[in-house]
Amino acid sequence: MYQYNPRAPRLVASVYAGRAGEIFTRLFFIFWIVFLALGLLLLIPLHRHSGLSVIGAGLLCAVPYLWLSRDAARLTAANIGTTTALDQLLPIAIAPHYRPDLAALELWNLLATTPAAPFLLSRFGLHGDAIAAGLSSWQMNHDDLFNEAGRLGTELGIDHFTPALLICALFNQAQQLTPLLTAAKLTLSDLAEGALWLYRLDMRSRRQKPLYGGIARDWASGYTPQLNRLGTNLSQMVEYAPAYGIDERTVQLDALASGLESGTGSVVLVGEPGIGKTALLIGLADKLLQGEHGSLAHHQIISLNASMILSNVQGDGDLERTVLGLFDEAVAAGNIVLALDEAQLFFGSGTGAVNLSQVLLPLLQAHHLKLVLALTPGDWQKLRATNTGMASLLTPLVLSEPSQTEVVRLEADHAILMEHDQITTWNALLEAYRLSARYFEDEAYPGRALKLLEAAYHYPDGPLVSDRSVQQAVENQFGVKVGQASSTETDALLHLEDDIHKRMINQTRAVSVVASALRRARAGVASPKRPIGSFLFLGPTGVGKTELARSLAATYFKAENNIIRLDMSEYQQTADVDRILESAAENPAGLLPRLRQSPFSVVLFDEIEKAHPNILNLFLQLLDEGNLTDTAGHPTSFKDAIVIATSNAGAEEIRQRIEAGQKLEAFEQEFINNLIDSGAFRPELLNRFDEIVLFRPLNEAELGQVVKLMVGEVNTTLENQKITVELTDDAAAELVAAGYDPRLGARPMRRMVQRRVQDAVAGMILRGEAQPGSTITLDASHLATAAVGEPGNEQSRGDQTAPANEPAADQPAGPDQTPPPDSNPQ
Repeated sequence: MYQYNPRAPRLVASVYAGRAGEIFTRLFFIFWIVFLALGLLLLIPLHRHSGLSVIGAGLLCAVPYLWLSRDAARLTAANIGTTTALDQLLPIAIAPHYRPDLAALELWNLLATTPAAPFLLSRFGLHGDAIAAGLSSWQMNHDDLFNEAGRLGTELGIDHFTPALLICALFNQAQQLTPLLTAAKLTLSDLAEGALWLYRLDMRSRRQKPLYGGIARDWASGYTPQLNRLGTNLSQMVEYAPAYGIDERTVQLDALASGLESGTGSVVLVGEPGIGKTALLIGLADKLLQGEHGSLAHHQIISLNASMILSNVQGDGDLERTVLGLFDEAVAAGNIVLALDEAQLFFGSGTGAVNLSQVLLPLLQAHHLKLVLALTPGDWQKLRATNTGMASLLTPLVLSEPSQTEVVRLEADHAILMEHDQITTWNALLEAYRLSARYFEDEAYPGRALKLLEAAYHYPDGPLVSDRSVQQAVENQFGVKVGQASSTETDALLHLEDDIHKRMINQTRAVSVVASALRRARAGVASPKRPIGSFLFLGPTGVGKTELARSLAATYFKAENNIIRLDMSEYQQTADVDRILESAAENPAGLLPRLRQSPFSVVLFDEIEKAHPNILNLFLQLLDEGNLTDTAGHPTSFKDAIVIATSNAGAEEIRQRIEAGQKLEAFEQEFINNLIDSGAFRPELLNRFDEIVLFRPLNEAELGQVVKLMVGEVNTTLENQKITVELTDDAAAELVAAGYDPRLGARPMRRMVQRRVQDAVAGMILRGEAQPGSTITLDASHLATAAVGEPGNEQSRGDQTAPANEPAADQPAGPDQTPPPDSNPQ
C-alpha cells in the first residue's frame, strides 16, 4: 500500500518555494549583488567594519536565492522501489496537490498542467478533452495505478515516477482510453516510448557539459598544421557541440577502443553506408576527450578524405609528400587517431581514388600509427583478396544494424535537434523507419531513416512534421504514391475501367481483373513486399495486350511514357541474364537503372515465352520478393511497379474456342492447365502472377470501334492545324473489310488508316481543299481513291502482312509513330 504524508518536509519545502515564486527569487539575487558590490566599495580602512556588515547582509540574501534557484528546483522524486511514500515518489509538480481520494479526472487535470502532457498530446495526436471524457466515469485504484507506473518505469529504465510515466499508467489501466490510441494508429507501447523519449531529453538537459581537459591538454598536443588544414577534427566537433551525433553503442565503442589499444593499433570498421561508422567515431572522440580508455585518453580523432587531399595537391610526387607529411604529423603528435573515411578510395578503388597502400603498409607494420578505416563489406572483402598483407594488420569490427526500437529512439533524439517551429510526431518517426527501408535500399539503418526524416521537414503538415510529411518527401523524391489516396485519386481508382475503355475496345474481363488488382494494392490490402500488380497477358496478336499496358501507364501512372519495355525475343541466350541485371555503370539505359530512376512505372516483358529459361528463373524472385540485384550488388525494387508479361502461347486454341462460342471464363482454368502440360510455362512461374488474363480475338464490329479511336488519333495530330476528320459509316465499314483478319486482330487496321485516311487527308490539305477550322468528312469513295497505287491487291483480305518497318500492335510505336495520349493502336 502506498502512503501519503501531506506534511512531509519535501512537500512543505515545495509549497514555500512555490509561494516565493520567481519574483522573490530575482529580488534575493538583486539584493545579494547590490549588497556585495556596496560592501566591496566600503572596504576601505575607515569603513572596514561597515563593508563587512553589508557583505554579510548580501550573503544572507544569497542563502534563500540559492535554495530557491537550485535546491527547491531539485526536489527530485525518490527512485522506484526504494519507498512506498508517495510524498517522496510523486513528481514535485503534482505531489503537493495529491490526495488519496483523488478521482481519475482530477489526477489527469493535475498531470495536464505539467510539460509532459502537451509534449505527449501533440506528438501522439491525442486530445486532452477526449482523455478527460474517458476518465470522467472511471473508478481509479491508486495502488494499481502506481504499481503499473513502477512496472513501466522498471521496464523502460526510468528510475523515478515522472508525469509522462503516470500518463502512460493511466492509459494502461483505463481501457476507455485505448480507442484514442487506436484512432491515432498507435499502441500503448508507442506511448511508453514517448515517456522514455521525454525522460531522455530531461536527463540530457540536466547533464552538465563534460570536462574535456584544458590548457594542459592543449599544450600536450602536437603541432599538426597540415592535418588541421586537410582533415576534419572530430574531437573539436564534439567539444564545441557535444550533442552532435554522439553514438552511445557502448559495446561497439569499447570494441573499437580495444582494437586501437591492441598490438596492431589499427581497426577497420565494416558496415554498409548509413550504419553509423562516423557516428561511432564521434562517440569514441567524446569518450577519449573525457579521459576514458587508458592509453587513448585525450587522444584526438582526425578524419581524412581522399577527395579533399587530391583537390589540394598537384602531381603524384606532391601527393605522396603530402600524405607522408600528414602521417608523420600524426605519429609525431603522439595523441592522434587517424580515420580514413571511405577508405577504399585510399587503395585506388573507385572515382577520385588514390593508391596509398605502399605508403600505409610500412606505418602499419611498425605500429607507429593509430588508424581507423571505414569500409563496406564488399570493399573489405576486396581488400582481403587483393592486399592480404595489409588486411592482416587490421582488426575488423563488423557493425550490425540496430533494431527498430533503437533506430526510432535515435530518430526521436535527432528530431529535437532538427525541429525549429515544427513538432515531430511519433507517427512520423515510425513512417520514416518503414518507408526508408523501401526507398533507400543502398543504405543501412539508422542512416536511411534519419535521411528521410530530415527530408520530411521540408513538407510540414501545418505545425507538425507528421507521417504525411514523410510520405510527401518520398513522393516528391521518387515520384511514387505512398500516402492515402486523395478523393480525386479514389474516384479515378473506382472508375478505372471506364478510363481504360476510353483507350481500348472490349476485353472487359481483362480490364476488370487488372483494375481490381490495382485497387487492392492502392488500398493497402495487397502485400507491400511484391509489385503493385503482376499480370500474364495471354491471347492472339493484335487484341490489345500491349495497349492495355500502355493504358495502365497513362491512367494509373498519369503518363504513357512511364513504361519500360523489353522484347524478350532478344534475350534467348545464357549470357543475356547478365544483360537483364546490368548496373548503371555498365548500361545506364538497362532495365534496372531505368527502374531505379522511374520506380513508378509499368514494366512490360513482351513475348516472355521466348526468353532463356535462366531469365525466367529471375521472374520467380522478382514476383515473389519484389526486387532484383544488379551485377554491382545494388538491389532494385519493383514494389512500386506494375509488372506485365505478354505471350502468344496458346493463341490459336483461344481463337478456336471463341469461334466455337465458348466464353473465356468457362475454359480459362483448363487452358492454363494445358499450357502447363505442354511445357510452355512452369507452374511455379504461373503461380507467382497476381492474375493470368486471357484476351479474346476482336470481331468486325469491335474493329469498327478501333477504327474510330484511330481516327481520333489522327485528329489529335491535326489539332494544331485546327482540322477535324470524320468517317461515314460506309467508310468505317470499308476500312474494317479491308483490314480484318481473325488471325491478326487489329494489327492491319493501323496500316489501313495510315494508307487510306491519312493519305486522303494529306492530299486534300496539299491541294488546298481543307482549311483551318474545316471538318473533312470521308466516305468510301475517298478511301477507294486513296487505295489506288497500293502495292498488290490490298483491298482484299488475302495479303495483310504488316511491312517490316511498321510496329506490331502489341509493341510500342516507333519514334515517328508515337501515339498521342488518347490513341488505341491495337
